[in-house]
Amino acid sequence: MADSGDKNTKRDRTLTDKGEDLHQSNKAAYLSKLQKLWTNIEALISDIENQTTLESLRVLNDKLNSIYVKYTATSQEYTNFLVRTKTNESQKEAEYLMDVIKSHNIVIDSALKQIFMKTKTFTLQSKASSHRSGRSSANSKRSSILVQKRAELEASKTKLKFAEEEAKIHKQKAMIEEQQELSNAKVSRQKAELQVDLNMLVQKKETEAAKVELEVYEAEEEVRSGLALSEYDVNQDINVVERTNKFVEEQVKNTVNQPTEREDLVTPIQRQYPDFVPTPHKGTSSQHIIPDFPLENTDTDKEIRPLVTVSKTNVNDIAKLGSNRFERFSSWMALVRAIARLKHFLSTVFSGTFHGWHSCVDCKSVHSFEEAQKFIIRVVQRELFTIKFEE
Repeated sequence: MADSGDKNTKRDRTLTDKGEDLHQSNKAAYLSKLQKLWTNIEALISDIENQTTLESLRVLNDKLNSIYVKYTATSQEYTNFLVRTKTNESQKEAEYLMDVIKSHNIVIDSALKQIFMKTKTFTLQSKASSHRSGRSSANSKRSSILVQKRAELEASKTKLKFAEEEAKIHKQKAMIEEQQELSNAKVSRQKAELQVDLNMLVQKKETEAAKVELEVYEAEEEVRSGLALSEYDVNQDINVVERTNKFVEEQVKNTVNQPTEREDLVTPIQRQYPDFVPTPHKGTSSQHIIPDFPLENTDTDKEIRPLVTVSKTNVNDIAKLGSNRFERFSSWMALVRAIARLKHFLSTVFSGTFHGWHSCVDCKSVHSFEEAQKFIIRVVQRELFTIKFEE
C-alpha cells in the first residue's frame, strides 16, 4: 500500500495556466457529449411505457443499445483523459466518474430488463391468444386483463427503481457541479496570486535597474569631478622630452637681461691695476722660477655668468585622494567598483592603450576588485597612521 501511495504522489503534477485552460476546455467537451447521450438514454427509457407493440419495443431496444455503446465509449475516453492528466483533481474526478458510470449501468440494465419483460409479456399474450382462440371471449378478456395487470405491476416496480436511481444520479450531478465550481474558483484565485507576484517582480526589477543606474552615474561622476581627471588630455601623446624642453624655454624667456649670444657670455671689465716694468733678477741661467697664481671662485667671479638663471619655485605635494570622498558612496561594493574602474582607466592612459571611453569587463575581474580594496585600505591607513608610514 505504501508503494502505491508513493507512485500516486509521483504521478501528481501541477498544470500551467495554458495547460489548465486546455484541460478545462476538453473536460467541458466530454461532459457536454456525455450529458447529451445520457439525455437521449433517459428519453428512450421514459418511452418504454408508451410502447404497445412488440415491434416498437424491439426498435426501442436497438436504439437504446446503440446509444449505450456510444455512451460507454465516450465515458472510457473521458476516464483515460483524466488519468493521463495526472493531477490530484483529475484523479478524484476519474474515481467519481467511475461511480457515476456504474450507477448509469444499473439504470440501463434495469431498462433493458423492463423491455425484455414487456417483450416477453407481449409474446405470451400473442401465444395465449393463438392457443385460446377457441375459448370464449370472456375467458380471453379476463386472462388479458390479468396479464396486463401483471405487466403494470412490473412496470411500477421498474419505475420505482428507476426513480431511485435517477435521484442518485441527480445528487451525483449536483456534487460534480459543486466540485467544478470549487475547482474554477481555486484556479481563478491562483491566477490572481500569480498576477500579483508578477506585478511585484516587475516593480523589483525597475527598482534594481534604477539602483544600478544610479551607481554607474555616481562612479562616472567620481571619475570626472572627484579626481579631476578631465585635466588630462587623453588624446595627446605624452612626450617627456618635449615637455622638458618647453619648460626650459619658458624659464629662459621669463629671465630678465639674459644673454642671447655665446660671445656675450664673457664681458671684459675696465683695467684697474698699474703697469709694472719688469726687473731682471740675479741668478744663474739655469734657475727657473714657477709663478704662483691664486684660484678664483667661479660662483663669485663677475666675469663668469651662468647660462640659465633658475628662479625659486615652491614644490607642493599633489592633492591626495582623501578618505572623505569615500563617504559619497552608498555601499562598499559601489566604492570598490568605482576605484577599480579608475585604476583601470589610469593604467590604460599611462600605458598608451587607451582608446576612448568604453564599457570594459577587465575592471570587473576579481583581481581588479582585490587591488581596489587594498588601495582603499591603504588610503585610510595613511591618514590614520601618518607617522608610522613616514617612519
